[in-house]
Amino acid sequence: MRNLFEFIRRYAAVFLFVILEIVCLLLITSSTAYKQWKGGTVIREMAGPVLRQRAKAASYFHLRKENEALLDFQRRLLQQVCNTDLNTSDSSVTDSLPEPLQAPLFDYKVANILENTTSLPDNYLILDKGYEDGIRQGLGVLSDQGVVGIVKNVSPHFCTVMSLLHSKFNLSVILKDGIVTGVLYWDGRNHRRAILRNVSSLDQIKVGDTLVTHHSLIFPPDYPVGTVSKIRKEVEDGFYTLEVRLSNHFDRMTQVWIVQNNYYDELQTLTDSTQHE
Repeated sequence: MRNLFEFIRRYAAVFLFVILEIVCLLLITSSTAYKQWKGGTVIREMAGPVLRQRAKAASYFHLRKENEALLDFQRRLLQQVCNTDLNTSDSSVTDSLPEPLQAPLFDYKVANILENTTSLPDNYLILDKGYEDGIRQGLGVLSDQGVVGIVKNVSPHFCTVMSLLHSKFNLSVILKDGIVTGVLYWDGRNHRRAILRNVSSLDQIKVGDTLVTHHSLIFPPDYPVGTVSKIRKEVEDGFYTLEVRLSNHFDRMTQVWIVQNNYYDELQTLTDSTQHE
């Protein structure tokens, strides 16, 4: 204690000088609007980098919440749009159904992408949802841009997805504003492009036409797939082929929706029994 008093006594003048300087600065910065602004500018410049980093961190967490809210809104909008035909209030339709469907045709679950390849001959994704989340093999996967792929393998907490960028992936599509149909597949070259084959006519097709899903139990109808980027006029086995620019930027995706057809088993059983008659 004696040493402390001795220290304070020895440097009392220094302490007094610092205190007076602080008081002077406070008086100067508060005396006029200009000086107050000037003093505030110095303080802001000194504290700016720290405040900027704090603001970035706060913005990141806030943006994450906004993104989650936006995804949930898009999920509900998708569910509403894709199930509109089955939930119409038209009496002529509802009267023809003895019992209305107890659940919507499609449900959607948000999943984060843990791994995603785009440069392999057979590409895949790993998502953070598994069978404990209600995920099973064969479910479709979408992004807000277009079709992504199909769930192939499922563990308790994760699943793998056969990407559209896979040699065994095929998808039936149709022109959004026409009746021309075909089968989409990836030729293993560019992750932004695919090929549409089995096109019977080129009469109603032009570059820039939009292609959407068609006749699928896995994906909702009329969901975007891509646009026609090139028309090949050579005939192969009686059909034409088109080059398609895919809607998805597969190398930029971070989150997707897993699509569940609530009546898939019933519809598939009906289809199988019809085919075997």
